[in-house]
Amino acid sequence: MQINQQTGKHKLGKLYVGLLFTAILCLLATGCSHAVNFNINERFANLSPHTVAVLPIEWGDGIEKQADVSYIFRSMTRKKLQTLDYRSPELNKIDNRYLQLGSKTLGAKSYAVIADELGTDAVLSIKIIDWESNTLVTYAYLKVKARFTLHSRNGTKLWSAEYDTTDSDIKLDKASMELAIIKVYEPRVQRFINDVFSTLPTGNASKQRKTYFDWLP
Repeated sequence: MQINQQTGKHKLGKLYVGLLFTAILCLLATGCSHAVNFNINERFANLSPHTVAVLPIEWGDGIEKQADVSYIFRSMTRKKLQTLDYRSPELNKIDNRYLQLGSKTLGAKSYAVIADELGTDAVLSIKIIDWESNTLVTYAYLKVKARFTLHSRNGTKLWSAEYDTTDSDIKLDKASMELAIIKVYEPRVQRFINDVFSTLPTGNASKQRKTYFDWLP
């Protein structure tokens, strides 16, 4: 009888440990984020740009710059602008212009001058304020904070947004565990971009693509 009681207690203890482990995994699987903090110029409707250049990523003080992260942020941002009906030059064309004019020289200029040099109606700057990531055997963790600012060709700030989020996803299969780190985080960055740009008004670039012949009777 004593053996049966000890066995029962042992099984019950294993059950409690299992439930505790499951609860921890569920906690890790959930993300934590705040509302997007944003501001829109009250004259945005009248000043809305048609072409927007996504500038090279800026990194906050003390944060190690990561080229692959910068590329993902810029490329996803450019594609998101296009889905919102803004035209955006290819990133390599912008980078080549920076090289031609001198990255440090152009980067030190005002946004109005940069937009003029790039030939766009506006420029979008992105600053990654915080990027903290870690991949363990059971889950992948990512903490991100970034600021987005849209300036018109005359230097007016049209829109700005700041967002921070912490996200952890359970990794259930071996295939996902063998992916490159940046590949693991791509879906999270895309969700981050989607949340931020949900606060930007839709553009109307498609309505401005009239040619000379459109005005002929």
